[in-house]
Amino acid sequence: MKKEQVEVSESDKMLRIRIKRLFSQILRLAVELLYDNVCTTNCLSEKLRKIVENTDLSAVANTYSTNNECSLILYNDEVHSYDQVERMLKESVNATAEQAHIYATHIDKKGRTSLKTGARADCEEVFKIIRFDGKDKLPKIKLLVIDSNILELQEVTYRLLSWMNWLAGQGEIFRSAFCDAYLSSGFYPRRNSLEDTTTPFITHIMISDIHTWKAVRSIMMKNLLETMLKDPDNKMKVAEIFTDHYHKIYDNFFYKDDHDQQFSSSSISVQIFTTPTVVKELMHSHGLFEKIGKMTYDWYFPINDKSGMRELKTLTDRKPGNRAQCYPIDITYILHNPPSSDDENLRTVVKDGIFWLLEMFRLFEARDGVKWSHKNHVEHEPDWENLMTFIFSVQSTYTRLLQWAHRDEFVADYCISTILERYLQKTDDEFPPKSYDRNVLNEKFNFIPIDVQTKKVHIYNMYSRIFTHCISSPEISSRYNSHQIAYR
Repeated sequence: MKKEQVEVSESDKMLRIRIKRLFSQILRLAVELLYDNVCTTNCLSEKLRKIVENTDLSAVANTYSTNNECSLILYNDEVHSYDQVERMLKESVNATAEQAHIYATHIDKKGRTSLKTGARADCEEVFKIIRFDGKDKLPKIKLLVIDSNILELQEVTYRLLSWMNWLAGQGEIFRSAFCDAYLSSGFYPRRNSLEDTTTPFITHIMISDIHTWKAVRSIMMKNLLETMLKDPDNKMKVAEIFTDHYHKIYDNFFYKDDHDQQFSSSSISVQIFTTPTVVKELMHSHGLFEKIGKMTYDWYFPINDKSGMRELKTLTDRKPGNRAQCYPIDITYILHNPPSSDDENLRTVVKDGIFWLLEMFRLFEARDGVKWSHKNHVEHEPDWENLMTFIFSVQSTYTRLLQWAHRDEFVADYCISTILERYLQKTDDEFPPKSYDRNVLNEKFNFIPIDVQTKKVHIYNMYSRIFTHCISSPEISSRYNSHQIAYR
């Protein structure tokens, strides 16, 4: 009986290895063909180019199968509306209203569609005609002229991905092989910003999703959410990869991605950062809290090249300003169940993360001067919208930090000591204090920043309120001298 069990176990092991090899080959095709703007066979690796040249895929890839040389492909994005795309098609290629609507619907559903098939010269001529310059100054819509054999291979690869995803749900052996394949490596794609040729497939997929279209993104996100992130061990591995490439993933999403976040690899942060055990391990081993805190600080307060000082970023632009909320949202996830700082090894990384949040709130309070005008100061403050955008963006993070400080005495002590050091020592290279600034710590522990020359006050003293909140606890306030402190 035991002998039969061993034989079955060995058989399952060999089967799992073979399935993993098959899945790895499918993922290799996907990364090389679907996660790059591949238009001709010259863009492929030598091995894959020979396969394409010697294989007839038209029988299984009938979606784009033609006897023509090329196709002009129009891609979906979340920037242009239906009306804008339809108007562009009517004006550029003389499409009827019905044709334009069919094209727009198909693009929105599938992620791309073929506008024209034929000789390369003919497709490129139409490519030159199609331009879109709307009233909103939106970017030009994505168009590519692609060889027909490349399109056929892309269609086959997409179907293989769908089949692989289905197969992963048919048993533990398939699921395990599926996860092993995603975490394996073995080739160096043409478009690659990574120096290590042993990078896992999942890393290439995370940092290259901006180069593929909606249908492929959807199936890949489904793979991650339904298979990879359900297993605790694999979830930890994915979380480490995500954290290592956090800056690249969000840089792509902020500046280069024309899709909503639900189709971006950045969207899995909620699955990762809401798991307390994962967050604690990432804070220990990867400096997660400090990394995101520093990136948030740098994003909202970049250094001005002319003055050399940090200034609040303009956040009212359509893009990427409205996407910057991802940073504070991720911090809010982390602080939803913050680890206890009773862990001595965790205290340093906790302080490093909190430091950047305090700095961000301090700079906002230091820059947020508005000239007082009775009842109508909003109308007289040109930066009001930008200031309020910042407040609304970080409000949830701010609230979570206060709640954490209320529960954890170590966090409260660190906030108090850091704020007092900044106010009393006035040591700040990036924001040298003005001689006419006056800060008062009154009997109720409220900081009141006043500009005595211009009569400026502060609409939202976030930094000061942190101090007030922390020191309001009787256990903490008893350790500090609460007498009035004032200086010029």
